[in-house]
Amino acid sequence: MANQSDLNDLRKRIDLIQEDINSIKKKLDESGEEAIPAAAAPAPAPRARIKKESRIKLYLQKSVLPEFEQVVGGNILGKLGLLTLVLATVWFIKYAFDKHWINESGRIYTGLIFGFGATAYGLWLARGRLRIIAHSIVGTGFAILYIAIVGAYYFYDLLGRQETFALLFVLSAYIALLAARANSQILYMFSLVGAFMAPVLLSRGENSYRFLLGYMALINAGFFAISFRRYWRVAPFVLLGADALVYGIWAAENLSQSSFTVPFLFLVFIFTMFMTRQTAVVPRLTNAVSRSDYILLPLVISFYVTFGIWAMNEFHRILRPHFILSIAGILALFYFIFNHYAMGVIDEKPGARA
Repeated sequence: MANQSDLNDLRKRIDLIQEDINSIKKKLDESGEEAIPAAAAPAPAPRARIKKESRIKLYLQKSVLPEFEQVVGGNILGKLGLLTLVLATVWFIKYAFDKHWINESGRIYTGLIFGFGATAYGLWLARGRLRIIAHSIVGTGFAILYIAIVGAYYFYDLLGRQETFALLFVLSAYIALLAARANSQILYMFSLVGAFMAPVLLSRGENSYRFLLGYMALINAGFFAISFRRYWRVAPFVLLGADALVYGIWAAENLSQSSFTVPFLFLVFIFTMFMTRQTAVVPRLTNAVSRSDYILLPLVISFYVTFGIWAMNEFHRILRPHFILSIAGILALFYFIFNHYAMGVIDEKPGARA
């Protein structure tokens, strides 16, 4: 019995020792788990600083710079400031001319240097993040170039009439291509102003309507080609307004002295181009129809009907009812195109109609 009791006591002691060992292991495990985070605790500090610095950089890039650009270049005050820069440049050049600091050819070269310098600086800015300001500065540079070229022709006879027209046309075409590539509607409208001003400034009163209307048709064809890649809402209104203004001024003075065919074909071309753009090109490009598109359509129709009836009354009054009837048929054709081709694309995209 004594041996049995000793065995029992020994077992109890072993159990107690085992419990002590288990408790020690548990404490060691707990202390080890706490030691690892404690050792790793200082590590996140540099990461926090890095994240904070990256947040600051992102804030400067995504928030501060665009806001600064919008304030300086995207509002009326910014554009007035650039206009002031142009006027100040013109005033300084004129002052230098009046003081005879620069001869006649030097005056033109000065304008060209200023113009190309501003354009190059604007293009350099466009490679960064300040794109609105860049476009405005590029437009300012082109404005100075226009002034220099026209001044060389008007005031100093340094350029011939044909040379001046060619330079203005090339400059306007280059601005249009640059605007299409940069997707800058304001630059394109600036090119329109220069393109339409070229024949007006260089006109000597002769009725060269074939050249004038062909030149205007070329400008419109360029816009139609750009419309396959770029969707601009304001530019078509400006282009249509320029077409109506120049054609109306010409027709008021020279339509009766011209032929019927060329002016009427010009009207047909402009009407067909705009209607095709609005009913087929734009809906497929944007998968939507905006309110401005619906506003432009009746303006295009009014342009064609007004000037078309004017031409009919001047040359073929008896054909006027047939002309009006043909308009109804043409509109039905464009409605068929819009309904069966464009609307199918729009309906595939829910909520596409704006």
